[in-house]
Amino acid sequence: MMPTKKPIAEVFPPGDMLQEKLEELGMPVKEFALRCGKPEPTIHDVLKGRCSVTPDMAILFEKVLKIPARLWLNMQCRHDEYKARLQHDEELRESIQWARQFPFAEMVEKGYVKAEKKSSPLDKLKCILRFFGFAKPSAWAKYYQDQALKAEFRLSLAGIQDAHALSAWLRYGDNKASEQKELPIYTAEQLKNTLPKMIDLANRGDADFLPKLIEICGQAGVVLACTPHLRNSKVRGATRWLKSTPLVQVSDSFKRYDIFWFSFFHEIGHILLHGKREVFLEGIDYGQKQQRKEEEADEFASECLIPRSAARKLPHFQYTDRALAVFCRQEKLHPAFVVGRLRHLNQISQAIGNKHIPAVDFSKGLVADRVSMDSIR
Repeated sequence: MMPTKKPIAEVFPPGDMLQEKLEELGMPVKEFALRCGKPEPTIHDVLKGRCSVTPDMAILFEKVLKIPARLWLNMQCRHDEYKARLQHDEELRESIQWARQFPFAEMVEKGYVKAEKKSSPLDKLKCILRFFGFAKPSAWAKYYQDQALKAEFRLSLAGIQDAHALSAWLRYGDNKASEQKELPIYTAEQLKNTLPKMIDLANRGDADFLPKLIEICGQAGVVLACTPHLRNSKVRGATRWLKSTPLVQVSDSFKRYDIFWFSFFHEIGHILLHGKREVFLEGIDYGQKQQRKEEEADEFASECLIPRSAARKLPHFQYTDRALAVFCRQEKLHPAFVVGRLRHLNQISQAIGNKHIPAVDFSKGLVADRVSMDSIR
């Protein structure tokens, strides 16, 4: 993402250079018009900037003044661009309120966009448009709310609270996917074959697990975008397809290792269990949401984190740190997943077991405090 640009430098029209040249030569406008074979009012219009220098005029000016035609045309082109940019900026100023609906400062802080600390409202608007790849705010509405390109984005955000923050979160995933090196063609079989590697990585609790997980997903033809949470986006994860490539996005909204992995496997479940024609957003209340498919993805994630053979033992589990250590060692599970499941079953309070759950922060790119099975032996 490019830094915010400086204000547009003024570019003068070719009529200014023509005026200077005629004064230098002491040539009246009437004589110059006669020598060019153009009407005098046309030359006056060029001098006043009311008329552009055309290719035909540029050649005539070259013959009379010995200034190359390309110079006249380049000046005219630069001036036309300058005027167009001024007009575009004037139109954009009417949409500054639209830009204020995005959490711009947080987007800068978390690496969504690059911008100067004290950006003007117009520069913020331009930065947001560059981030989305849109020329005007109206394009954002057509894409994310009106589904003008339904083949690319099949879910309307119209009516969803904080749709602007949510769209920024989703766009982050699109941008990360575009940066990804070419992946092998996705197949369900290959993704299933990589599941044991993913599960093993989850249970190891490595501090640098993120790049390893992204690499494993890539081997299966899946793009994984670990997206820093925006406070108002409310989304925990998302699954959608970029043509034939599945894109999984996971948020660090809860900053918890167990919730990250549950969200990740939930999205993997959507890929393996459900069709390519749907978009799934976790944590967002939208009308098209299919509850049964969400439950199926939950079941898939639960089974990945704690196999049924181990899960059947948990209702009778009496929690102590020592008992947790023995259970995790026997079942080869990360303690965060067991603590999270026991909390979900209301067998322990939410305050118990915090020391066994690492914190995950994508903006730092790592697990902040490493916790593995070794730590509780």
